[in-house]
Amino acid sequence: MSPLTDLFSLPNELFLSDIFTHFDSVDLIKLFNSIENRRLKCLVWASLQTRMSIDLARVELSNQWLTSNLSFLPSGNQTIAVRIDNTQLNETLAAVIVKVFPKLTRVEVIMLQERPQKEFFLILSRVNLDSLTLSSIANDQNEMLIYVCNSQCTLRYLTITEDNNPIHTPLEELFYHYNYRLTCLSVAVIDLGVAASLMCHVPVLEKLVLRLPQRRRCTAGHPREYRDEDHRSSQWSNRLQLLSIIAPRAYTRITSSFYDFVRRFGSSLERLSFYLTPQALERELLEQLPRLTRLDFCIHTGPTYPHESDARRLFDQWSVNQRHVISIYHSPGRFHTRFTLPFVFDRLEIVDASFLDFHSNLPMADDSLRLPTVRHISFLCSTRKIFTNTLLEKIHHTCPRVHSIHLTNAGPPLCLSITLAKLDLLPSFTFQMVTQLEIDHSSTSLPTLRRMFELFPRVEHLVISYKFVESWRIVQPLCELPKSVRRFTVQLKYDKGRTNIDQWQTCLPFSVELHSYISKN
Repeated sequence: MSPLTDLFSLPNELFLSDIFTHFDSVDLIKLFNSIENRRLKCLVWASLQTRMSIDLARVELSNQWLTSNLSFLPSGNQTIAVRIDNTQLNETLAAVIVKVFPKLTRVEVIMLQERPQKEFFLILSRVNLDSLTLSSIANDQNEMLIYVCNSQCTLRYLTITEDNNPIHTPLEELFYHYNYRLTCLSVAVIDLGVAASLMCHVPVLEKLVLRLPQRRRCTAGHPREYRDEDHRSSQWSNRLQLLSIIAPRAYTRITSSFYDFVRRFGSSLERLSFYLTPQALERELLEQLPRLTRLDFCIHTGPTYPHESDARRLFDQWSVNQRHVISIYHSPGRFHTRFTLPFVFDRLEIVDASFLDFHSNLPMADDSLRLPTVRHISFLCSTRKIFTNTLLEKIHHTCPRVHSIHLTNAGPPLCLSITLAKLDLLPSFTFQMVTQLEIDHSSTSLPTLRRMFELFPRVEHLVISYKFVESWRIVQPLCELPKSVRRFTVQLKYDKGRTNIDQWQTCLPFSVELHSYISKN
C-alpha cells in the first residue's frame, strides 16, 4: 500500500486549481489562515487575490472576527463585490474593507436588525460605491433617501430587493436634492404618485424597475394616486431606455394613471415591460412611444368578452405580428392571464389548475413552455384542491429556478388541509431550489404543512400571515420546523400581536431567527 501523502507536499497547482476552488473566501480564511506554514498562507492569499467577490453575511462571523482576519489579507486583490449584514458593519470594519479591497465598487447589505439609520448611511457614504443592494429599508426612510438623492452620492446602481416596506412618502415633502450619477434604480414604492415624486431627483436614469406591492384601494377620481398635471413642470430623465412596472393582482384600476406615467418617457423609451392588472391594452400607448423596440408584458384581465374563444381570437389578431403570447383562462374566477415569450419577469402570480390548459398564438408543443426567469410563484387557492401531481410536475418543468412559493387565498376562506390529498401521492421529485415558503391563508392543517416541507425540503425562510396566526395555535408546528429553516417571519395585523413573539421565540430552535412586521394591507 502506498504511503499517505502529506498535505504540505502537494504541488502549488493542485491547491490553486483544485483544492481551494471548493471553498468560498471566508471558509478559505478560516481553514488555512491559522496554519503556521508560510508557503500555504501565500497560496491562500494568491487565491483570494483573484476572487471577484466575498460573502461576509454569515451568522457565525462577528464584527471582531471580520476586523481582525480581514486586516491580515494582502491589499491589491481583485475583489469588487462584498456581501455583509448591517449588524456587522461599523466604521472600523468599513475602514478595513476599503483598505483591503481597493477596487470595491459593489456592496450588498442584508438588513437583519433595526439600527440608527443616520449612522449606517454615513458609513456607506465614506465608501465610494458604484452599486448598492439593500435587502430592505427601515420604517424611517428619510436617511436612505437623503443618502441616495444627493449630489455627492457616487452610486450608479441602486436595488432594494424586498417589498415589505415600500417608499411611501412623496419626496418633495422631504427635501430638494438630486443625484446626477444614478442610472439604474430598482425599488418598491407604494404608488405611482410617490414614484413620480422620485423622478425629478434622479434626472439621468436609464433603467427603472418599479414594484408596487401594497394592496391599496384606488378611487375612481385618483387611480394609482398619480396625476399628470401635478408633475408637468418637473424635469424627468430624457435618457430612460428601459422601464419595468410590476404590481400585484389586487391593483384592478390601472387606467389613465399608468398610461400618463409611461408617456412621460416617450422620447427615449426603447423597452417597456409591465406586470399589471389593467382594464385593457391600449394601442394609444404604443403610438406615443416612437422609439419603442420591444414590449414585454404579463397582465391579468377580467372577463372583457362574453366567451373565452372570442377573447383569444381577438387577442391573437392583435399580437401575432408583435410577440409570441400565451393566454390562460381561469375558469373559477372568469379572468385571463396573458404574457409574452420569452418571459422576462421574476414572478408569476395567480397560478392554479388553469395553467395546464394554456393557449398560444403561435404553434408550440405543450411541454415546450419554459419560464426560466421565474423565481417567485403565487398559487391562487380558489378551490379546495390546488397541489395536484399534474400541476406540480408542470411547474417543476416550466419554472426550474423558482425559489419562493406563496400560497394566497381568494374568495371565501378555504381550509388547505386537503390541498395535498391522500389520493394524490407526493411526486417522485421535490423542489430543491425553493428556499422561501409564504402562507397567506386562513387555515392550513398540520399534516398538510408537513407534506409541504417534504415537497420543499430546503426551505430556509417560512413566512406566515396574521390570518394563519389567528385561526390556529401555531406553537405545535413551530416545534416541528425542519432543520433547514433559518428564518421565521410573522406578519401581524395589529401591533398588539407582538405580545406573542416571546412565546414563539421559546419554541423555536436556537438557530432560527424570529422576525415580525405589521401588515399595511
